[in-house]
Amino acid sequence: MVAFFMKRSNAPAVKTPMMGYASRILMAALALGSSPRLAGAQRASMPADFPGITRCEGGRAVSRIRADVRDSLLRLQLEAHEAVHRAQAAAFPTCEAFLAGLTSARRIIDVELPAYCAQWRVAVAQGAEPVETRREFAWRIAAQSGAMENRLQVVQRFERECEPGSRSLTSLDHRGVPAEPPSLAGNWRAWFRLDTAFSLPFATRAREVTARLEFRPAPPVLPAPSGEDAPQGRPVHAGSLAGDFRPFGFALGTPEVLGWYEGGDTVRIILDPAVDHGHVELVGSRVADEVVGRWRLIGDPARAEGAFRLSRAE
Repeated sequence: MVAFFMKRSNAPAVKTPMMGYASRILMAALALGSSPRLAGAQRASMPADFPGITRCEGGRAVSRIRADVRDSLLRLQLEAHEAVHRAQAAAFPTCEAFLAGLTSARRIIDVELPAYCAQWRVAVAQGAEPVETRREFAWRIAAQSGAMENRLQVVQRFERECEPGSRSLTSLDHRGVPAEPPSLAGNWRAWFRLDTAFSLPFATRAREVTARLEFRPAPPVLPAPSGEDAPQGRPVHAGSLAGDFRPFGFALGTPEVLGWYEGGDTVRIILDPAVDHGHVELVGSRVADEVVGRWRLIGDPARAEGAFRLSRAE
């Protein structure tokens, strides 16, 4: 098997509502996340060293998260990271052809920066401090590419190229043409986790639920009238939810949903949008065919929130 050899350390990198700062982050990144050239003084890096890894299997990129990574927030970050690698490999005739091009520190940085940017966006959505987390991820990229002497340049590049709502995360050529306008149309598998709850109408019986979302194509958006400074509207997808939140302790009034892109890869979805209180709001980042982020119940006095992940259904 062939694996992408630039991976993350075992230690969580960011401070989230459920995780503290890892005091040994850079040591772990150097010890476990460095390239085989750097690690060779001790031993070659092994797939088991990495909490998340993407391999080439039969010409396709296949990702796996290690079973002992049980922190669900960290798993969401790793899944976003590996989704970028799968999308990068899909742009080549085979996964092996993509891997064969990773022959220099520059190419490794080009590949890892978009993946860490996706991970950074998820971490920030979970509550991580943006500037410090971005700097820590940039140092990891420098270590993993064998370019620690250029770490300050990697930090500067990360700052330029990884902002909320920046261009496509899967692009390897930052001078490329703009991508087609994104669409939510289609079927999505949904996973929700409940983190906190307050004054819910029913007893909480589960911490995780699954559902399905279907979005219809958005109607055309009319351009702003000529000579006016009014911003152009955004495509809004209407759809429906097949799922039940009563195991969490509340229920929605209707299965109706609305979803749209707020800019770049940021997605906002409203479940049961016809009411002012009692609806659920989802905000996340899309990477390839997945959207990961946070949800919250807007109620009075009922409140709840947690993490979510949407995956396109084939």
